Amino acid sequence: MTVLFVFCLFLLFILVVGASYWQYDAFTVLIITLLIVLVTSLIEIFYLKKKIHFDRLTANREIMRGEKGVFSIDVSLLSRWLPASIRFTARYGKSDKSVDEESLYLAHDLRPAEIAEFIFSVTGRHCGHLMLDDLTAEVKGMLGIFKYKTKLLDLQENLEILVLPKVQDTQKESVLAFRHIVDNEKQRRRVHERSDEIDTMRNYRVGDELRSIHWPISSRMGILVTKEYESPVSIRTHLLLDDFTGYSLSTTREAAEAALQLRDTMLDAIASEIDKLLLSDMALELHLGIQQTARERQNIARESLHYRRLLASIEADSLPTLVGSIGAHRQFNADDRCMLFATRLSEASAAAIVQLAREIAEVIFYYFEPAEITREEDFALWMIKQSPVTLIRMTPDRKGS
Repeated sequence: MTVLFVFCLFLLFILVVGASYWQYDAFTVLIITLLIVLVTSLIEIFYLKKKIHFDRLTANREIMRGEKGVFSIDVSLLSRWLPASIRFTARYGKSDKSVDEESLYLAHDLRPAEIAEFIFSVTGRHCGHLMLDDLTAEVKGMLGIFKYKTKLLDLQENLEILVLPKVQDTQKESVLAFRHIVDNEKQRRRVHERSDEIDTMRNYRVGDELRSIHWPISSRMGILVTKEYESPVSIRTHLLLDDFTGYSLSTTREAAEAALQLRDTMLDAIASEIDKLLLSDMALELHLGIQQTARERQNIARESLHYRRLLASIEADSLPTLVGSIGAHRQFNADDRCMLFATRLSEASAAAIVQLAREIAEVIFYYFEPAEITREEDFALWMIKQSPVTLIRMTPDRKGS
């Protein structure tokens, strides 16, 4: 029901009263004319309902945090002579406690046989999923007396944009930690495969390959001499994180916003470390409790973008504590390295981290410090400082980036 339709009903009432009171023929003519207009408008809106076609709503699959996500829909008017007016209302932010629910409006007059694209741009403020909560189209005819509405998200399921964390090269703490990793990578081991650097030579043993024999020296010494080579130790880096930031417990918009900003900082740091490790051809595993096939793990291990998708897909405050994560992955080899990320720290988690450092080659712990540190957290930090754990204290900007 439109305002114009209400006005027509009011006008019709006045004309009917006037015709019955004054009994002028002009009133009767006006009543008939108005009724014809109303019926024509009603036929018009039913005609347009059959002639307007809405294509499937689409969206770009993923964006970087801070970029605009684009939802688009094409509308076709199949009428040959009758125009139409269309207005879209899109709502979003219902599932985000850090903002009030917001609406976007788009309006356009469609010409006969026209195909128009409607684009809704929404900024990806935080890592995670960006989606529209509701999309409604309102169609009016040329007379504009009647209209009809249709919801376009009823048949659209899971249409969302993945907001990825940023890969940052300016984090001072990250650079220091990465240099620490590179320095430790200088450990070497002997292998029997050919490389560019000879480590030592020894007498030939049964089972040695003929290609490993150093023939010039063997001919001079009169005995067979075998070459041994050296190459970097293959250390696998395991990344474990406790993603708790307090978002699930926040009751105010300000608290929810601060929690999501802290989460963004953590995911950016992890994504940056992963990118540096992969660029240096270092093996790594990201432990999120996700069941994956061997082929999926192999594909992920080769590309930083896959890891960022995994990080962005984590629901806020959904992962276990570091104590639980470390306990679930006690099968680390002695040559392995662990990089731990957390915003909360307790004596139990500190003890688990210290014990882990005694069992494997190296542990690097990123601690995203809260605004105020409790006595238990302070003691837990002291425990870590007294151990061989490399402690990186992160101080995220709570005003956001």
